[in-house]
Amino acid sequence: MYAWRTLEGEQNKIIKTNDKHKIIHSCNWYYCDDKNMENELVLVYSIEKSSNFDEISLLHKDKFLQTITASGKECSGKISKWAKVALPESFNPNGTEIIKF
Repeated sequence: MYAWRTLEGEQNKIIKTNDKHKIIHSCNWYYCDDKNMENELVLVYSIEKSSNFDEISLLHKDKFLQTITASGKECSGKISKWAKVALPESFNPNGTEIIKF
């Protein structure tokens, strides 16, 4: 599985509600599937089976393979399992995580 993003698509936020909170999000964090990077998070808009631009179902023209982890390390874009929802204010446009103190 590979982590794909589109800034255009991410503007169309999904609103989910539970009993107490309304959550607006369009992306999720997944764990990196690269060797020795299993604890790194990768931002994902769309999960695809291929890393090839021409072989994926994502239709946005600005689609790109996310090859930077939340901490700023380079990766292949390959992901393993879901980690958590990525709230809109929790990441930078390049896919790095914003840490609030």
